[in-house]
Amino acid sequence: MINNWHPPFFLYSAGKESISSPKYCNGSIAMIPHRLLIKHTLSGSGTIYIKNRRQTLRAGDIFVIERTGSYLYCYEGDGEPWEFEFVSIGFDSPVNILPEELRNNPVFSITEQPELGGLLKELIASRLVDDYRPNLMHSALAYSFFLAYVNIRMQTSNPIPVKVEQLREMLDAGVTKSSTIAEYCRVLGYSTEALTRQFSAVYAVSPGKYLQFVRLRLACELLRSNKRSIKEIAFDCGFGSQNYFGRLFRRIIGVTPGAYRKNPDPLLAEMLYLH
Repeated sequence: MINNWHPPFFLYSAGKESISSPKYCNGSIAMIPHRLLIKHTLSGSGTIYIKNRRQTLRAGDIFVIERTGSYLYCYEGDGEPWEFEFVSIGFDSPVNILPEELRNNPVFSITEQPELGGLLKELIASRLVDDYRPNLMHSALAYSFFLAYVNIRMQTSNPIPVKVEQLREMLDAGVTKSSTIAEYCRVLGYSTEALTRQFSAVYAVSPGKYLQFVRLRLACELLRSNKRSIKEIAFDCGFGSQNYFGRLFRRIIGVTPGAYRKNPDPLLAEMLYLH
């Protein structure tokens, strides 16, 4: 593995706190690059201000905010302490990894979402072990929580548009083809710009990036189980050239296709799952 490669998601910190001081106030406007902060209220209540809009945090609520951002969270109670658990996740992606709708409405109750709550508990527990050492399993778990949260929130607030779901099905089915996103959109009778915007809002990733991940995931599977040449596998997975495939594979996976074949690590491919 390349020495300076690191997973795209990192567990920075986690913990549990009980706050009863009215002086407790924390903003996310400080220059902390590329972080997601998740707080889960266990009891009592807290307050979060989203662009000066006030919202109360009650037991069972979580908020997921992207730092930096226009958020302020604090304790404004005068009795029962605000008890919460939290985890901070770093990510190696552009700012605004969350869809705009979720950035503007970051509070969500997980009382009726036991699967999401279980992922959060597991994520926090994995960071709080005494001999914590970051590894790909932690990164995969953080990624799984992020995707589950986005999918649940987007599906709860807005059903997935039919054309978006059809595009995703076409991308999954056409992974071995060299068709472009524009060609798929043309078949669906939709403009590339409009359908790309809708797809990205639902899945927090563009159709082009999604197709890259699907193709690379297939490439990893073939490199682990197939003796065909790397050039043949590149074309089998819909890539136009071996050179482009090699550069993209190394940039996303962290190693060359040849190195992956010699020392295959399924966890690297797991990082590409969006389901």
